[in-house]
Amino acid sequence: MKIPQRDFSVSEYKISPAVFVWCFAFVNGLVFHWPLLNYVQSQIELSSSLGIGVQLVLLSLSCVLMWLLLGFSGLITTGLIKPLALTMIVCNAIALYAIDTYQVILDITMMGNVWKTHSGEAGELFHPKLLVYVSAALLVCWLVVRKVQWQTQTRLKFLLHFVIAGVLGLGIVFYNASAWLWIDKNSKVVGGLLLPWSYTLNSVRHFQSQEQAKRSFEKLPDLSWAEKPEMPITVVLVIGESARAKNFQLYGYPRQTNPKLVQQDVLVMPKAKACSTYTRRSLECILSHDPTADDLKFEILPNYLHRSGQVEVIWRTRNWGEPALADFKVLRGKDLSQLCKGPTCLNPDQDEALLAGLEQDISNSEHARQFIVLHQAGSHGPSYHSKYPAQFAKFMPVCDSVDLKACSPDSLMNAYDNTIVYTDHFLDKLIGVLGQKKNRHIVMMYLSDHGESLGEGGWYLHGAPEMVAPNEQKDIPFLVWKSPSMANKLSINAKRMDAKSNDHADKFLQNGHFQVFHTVMGVLGGRSSVYLPDQDIFNHHREGK
Repeated sequence: MKIPQRDFSVSEYKISPAVFVWCFAFVNGLVFHWPLLNYVQSQIELSSSLGIGVQLVLLSLSCVLMWLLLGFSGLITTGLIKPLALTMIVCNAIALYAIDTYQVILDITMMGNVWKTHSGEAGELFHPKLLVYVSAALLVCWLVVRKVQWQTQTRLKFLLHFVIAGVLGLGIVFYNASAWLWIDKNSKVVGGLLLPWSYTLNSVRHFQSQEQAKRSFEKLPDLSWAEKPEMPITVVLVIGESARAKNFQLYGYPRQTNPKLVQQDVLVMPKAKACSTYTRRSLECILSHDPTADDLKFEILPNYLHRSGQVEVIWRTRNWGEPALADFKVLRGKDLSQLCKGPTCLNPDQDEALLAGLEQDISNSEHARQFIVLHQAGSHGPSYHSKYPAQFAKFMPVCDSVDLKACSPDSLMNAYDNTIVYTDHFLDKLIGVLGQKKNRHIVMMYLSDHGESLGEGGWYLHGAPEMVAPNEQKDIPFLVWKSPSMANKLSINAKRMDAKSNDHADKFLQNGHFQVFHTVMGVLGGRSSVYLPDQDIFNHHREGK
């Protein structure tokens, strides 16, 4: 007897292009926007009249925008509808993975971070969970390609659906006009969670801003200099990465994350804040004479000093995001790893490589003034466990996954704190190198580009928009070390600079990034109309001030 075979194949469906767009717009609005719905729920009661209005407006807005895109494409040729829809499914899945896993908002700053992420950082962000998102998206794409066939539809009927969608959607939007006040107030977050518009439109905005940034920077007024110092001066600026003051022992953290620095004569600057929560903008602030400006119009500090011809400038980096640098000595990761050899440099792929050859750079300098920048990889997440050598795993167990939400809070904090312990070691070793230079006045300043979120309030990593960014992403460590000869030269009153005696903190240190440009200028003795003495931290902390 012949046994009938079961047909497990999926039947083909013939639908009109307009019906497909209706279905796709509605499903896109529901499937890819639950993070947006969660945000709305965290702000207002969903069952309230305002909550219902906001939900209707956002869903309608999502559908109308999708109709605009696919509808215009369909009016040109229906052959464009499927490729565009399938591309959005895959891209939305990747975006949803990032939003869900790292609690990020895909605004213009985050998309700038995405497009500037190098291959090493991109690899750190990979987790097998991403394959689940992408595989599900590809399965849907396969089903659509294989099983959905177009039903004949006239262009006039398609246009009629297009008009109906627009009128219906806009009608719902305007009927709930009261919801717009809430949406406008929360526009940065809403816009960063609305897929696919968050990553597409904000990517366009990012590249537009990049094109504007390619213009030549305006030169600052020429520098004048005091007499040649009796002893050469070196200023070392260490820019940390994702270090937050909250986890520094020097700022009152109960864990011993700074066991070496507490033994050093280090000044702890109080109440320092980052001007931004992402690296590129923070570097602009640190190196600019006017960090309050919306964009960088003028040359940055190292270029300014280099152009004067009176300062030797050296830039050493294991990171990225700096503005365009002038033609001075720049050493990047590979250059530093090649220099990092022998018993004094055992970790060529860690921040200690920044110190390789530094002693020679200082000793061989023929300039009376020298400015050196060390840009760390620091505590950059999500793979905190990879940012320090094994011997610095002081706190155990550690989170060794990039899916931070899957880690226990304790293991995540342990991994992060170990990065701070390693930074403590790095700065202590740097001070050891600088302390040997008895024939130079030396100042070392360390401050982070921004802080980091470790799950507080549901936030992870950094890059949150300023209006909603938690303090963990904004409060940063700001430390100062000076050689004994420089301490005598500046007559620093340590009590007035220490975090435990912060009489001047509110007035002068509300944002540590603002003071770097003017402090470096003040120490090196450079003067021009852009130098602001009241933003020079040493100008405010001399004896008698």
